[in-house]
Amino acid sequence: TKKKWWIVGAVLLSLWLFIHLSPSRSLRWTVLLFGFPKEAFNSEIVYSSKEGNHLTFYQLEPTTVGTTGPMLLWKTTQVGPFYFSWYYGSH
Repeated sequence: TKKKWWIVGAVLLSLWLFIHLSPSRSLRWTVLLFGFPKEAFNSEIVYSSKEGNHLTFYQLEPTTVGTTGPMLLWKTTQVGPFYFSWYYGSH
């Protein structure tokens, strides 16, 4: 059973690394977690702007639409070799 936990841990770590070593995969994963599976897999990622060396804004085409309206901007931050994405806002 201890071996099973090592295997599960290695698989989860590998998945986490696979997702967070690319800005587009990080963004798609975040969109999926926000409840937009179709948009996460089928939308085109469009570069919007960049602030400094580690913060980039993206839009999805077609735009995701949440309960409060269009969700236009998504930000991706680079921390070392890893990328983390969040919903930024509709402006």
